[in-house]
Amino acid sequence: MRGTASLLPGFIGSVAVADNTPAAIALAAGDLRITILPLGARLQSLHLEGIAQSLTLGSENATDYETALAYAGPIIGPVANRIGGASFRIGDQTYATDANERSSTTLHGGAGNTHARLWSIADRADDSVSLRLDLSDGLGGFPGNRVICATWRISAPATLDLILTATSDADTPMNLAHHPFWCLDPTGGDSLRVLADTYLPTDAANLPTGKISPVNATPFDLRLSRALSDPDLPSLDTNYCLSMERTLRRRVATLTGANGVRMEIETTEPGLQVFTGFDQRAAGSNVPGRFVALEPQSWPDALNHANFPQIILRPGETYRQETRYVISRIR
Repeated sequence: MRGTASLLPGFIGSVAVADNTPAAIALAAGDLRITILPLGARLQSLHLEGIAQSLTLGSENATDYETALAYAGPIIGPVANRIGGASFRIGDQTYATDANERSSTTLHGGAGNTHARLWSIADRADDSVSLRLDLSDGLGGFPGNRVICATWRISAPATLDLILTATSDADTPMNLAHHPFWCLDPTGGDSLRVLADTYLPTDAANLPTGKISPVNATPFDLRLSRALSDPDLPSLDTNYCLSMERTLRRRVATLTGANGVRMEIETTEPGLQVFTGFDQRAAGSNVPGRFVALEPQSWPDALNHANFPQIILRPGETYRQETRYVISRIR
């Protein structure tokens, strides 16, 4: 995709991507084939043997990622989800961040952060690729010179692993998330189960109220598998609370297609954001199916809620997130 002389390379959206943008990276193992784009370290496609359509939403047209598909498949950061008031404090210092939603909220790190930048390839093999992104102190309003790495690895018969790490030379918030849109069966629809007893209610701006509520006896209960087409299931942009801190990787959700394709999600993260409100047709995409975003991460707006799992990364520490997608057929 071609930039212009007045814009800086290495960024998509308000700043152009360099003319020598690296091509998609193809990985294969067993029944699984994926492509990764350096733009946002993005999962562009995931194909399971015998299934014609990619199980995740993506595009061959790079310009689609400037608009409607900006959040289709990338690594989101340095702080995924929302920061209320587009500001936060660390100690006595207040930091103002890019108010890119409703002029009062920072969404997904701001308009020009990890999803919109070209990552460099740090290592490459037939079944894995590692990408690196350096973020300078003050970018988007966040402190610290930070180094973020994303390693994608696939293994037979059909497992995809993602490891995200980060370091910083100053205290800084860090809450990375992979933001894929999944559809396992475009004709019969998918069902979702989330192993969470509580969730975060939100206000009119989709910000957490601060309350941690039980899912029991509410429409948000996904402890038993429910069809995404269930009329009693509300439109979700909801954090499901998995734990109060990062843990060893464990199974947290299962997505099952009417065609028998199943995906189990394992993660170390304390939260899973579930978003069902994306309309790909309204976004100009003619890919069939009902897509759902399932985003392992820490809790939204944690910087402004002392009772939430905290996300400050300090010098000398290494942030590490592990997520595994195990795909199979149940019939």
